[in-house]
Amino acid sequence: MGFENKPILEEHTVPERRGLLGGRSIETTTEGKLNRTMYAAVCDFCGHYPLDQFVVCRKCKGRLCDECSNWLDGRPYDRACLMEILPVSSGSYKVLMCLEAGIRSTSKISDLTRISKDDIKASLAHLNEMKLVETKGILAFLERKVTAEGVRALSAYKKVYRNDEDIRQLEQQLVEEEKDGE
Repeated sequence: MGFENKPILEEHTVPERRGLLGGRSIETTTEGKLNRTMYAAVCDFCGHYPLDQFVVCRKCKGRLCDECSNWLDGRPYDRACLMEILPVSSGSYKVLMCLEAGIRSTSKISDLTRISKDDIKASLAHLNEMKLVETKGILAFLERKVTAEGVRALSAYKKVYRNDEDIRQLEQQLVEEEKDGE
């Protein structure tokens, strides 16, 4: 009697469903074979698969790859959850960048960012309300300063907006401004 060379174990790797962290299962078929299915983690936001390492969004519990994770106070969030917790638009981020670089004039910020002065004023009001910027004084003696919360927001949003071409251009302009000021 000869033995047939039949596999008794079949293995499959499939993406895990959203919200589950991964794992494996073993089932027996009617023919007596074993099927082992391994569920590999997938980034719930960009679909990167398989993930060797991931973090879980603190708010929605979705799995995040390194590219999709944004950190605030040492905790990971996806972009949408971060924007819910700490809403900072691209325009407000640009204004914060300018203030952090020491540019206080609305006109100068408008020139660098190509944002209208009215929109900058609205952004400054919003940033003040969120306590990301502190404003003291009046008119010609007005002093604006990025608070510790504002620095925290800049850090959290750096990764969110890093691929925006206008943000990269502004970063370059701010570097040039700093060199010219020395």
